[in-house]
Amino acid sequence: MGEVIRVLHVDDEPDLSDTTAVYLEREDDRFTVETATSGNEGLDRLTNDIDCVVSDYEMPGM
Repeated sequence: MGEVIRVLHVDDEPDLSDTTAVYLEREDDRFTVETATSGNEGLDRLTNDIDCVVSDYEMPGM
């Protein structure tokens, strides 16, 4: 196993966010995926060490 790649997935549709997280983690065992269901929650999570952000670009409040 190589170095862990921490991914933040931000989407206001929780089912899509969960599905994307499961897919990424199955695709490569180096991926560790955190999810956020709003832009503000995603911004709060950026205080953690994140290597990559995958985000919906049409979310309420953003």
